[in-house]
Amino acid sequence: MQHNGVTILRFEPDRLELTADWVLQAQGADPVVLRARRPQVVEIAERALADGLTLLEPRALVRILDVESLTHQQLKLPGKNSLTGAAIGQHLAGAQQVAVVVYTSGMALETRIQQAMGDDAPYAFALDGVGNAAHDALSLQVYRHVSRLAEERGWQTSIFLNPGMIGWSVAQGQPQLFALVDAAAIGVSVNENLAMHPRKTTSGVIGLGPGMTPAEGPPCEYCALNETCRFKGRHVHPGVG
Repeated sequence: MQHNGVTILRFEPDRLELTADWVLQAQGADPVVLRARRPQVVEIAERALADGLTLLEPRALVRILDVESLTHQQLKLPGKNSLTGAAIGQHLAGAQQVAVVVYTSGMALETRIQQAMGDDAPYAFALDGVGNAAHDALSLQVYRHVSRLAEERGWQTSIFLNPGMIGWSVAQGQPQLFALVDAAAIGVSVNENLAMHPRKTTSGVIGLGPGMTPAEGPPCEYCALNETCRFKGRHVHPGVG
């Protein structure tokens, strides 16, 4: 569905092509090691995946905006709106348009995780892994959608810039992004602490333009949690590869 430059995308969970191995990776585990040493954990992941696919509600909101100018660290947009930050200036130089994006896996799976946590923690953690894996896959689908829009114009895309990256803090980026979209259209809200609800929700921006190139190296290098994240290097990211 598209209206005034805003597109709402809804995905069938099967389209995300999730596997039990991806679920295990999303829990920070090595599937090869677990299949050899702890097959019961793999069985739980497989059961959680089958159940989780019936609960996922993957959807995204994409708003395309023309870029008016980029001065140092401020990218000016129509209606006196702007995106500001060191990462904005670094990665969106040359963008003719930006795609402001919010995507979510929905609430149903989160509710089921909370229900299961008291009775069957391993299963609940596996369901959480399903949610993490689905969110990675959803990120890829959204990035591909924006990339196709760029390709139609003979353009390229930047990396997926998210609040919390080095040079664009959550305190900077989150208010800027949510001022540009009606996230409630896909059931997403942000609280006074700038945390998004449902929990498995991501916001960000992608630059579109001639000569745009994704940054070199894995996305973990640009994350403010680079030194402490236990998932470092384990997640598929659409801005690489």
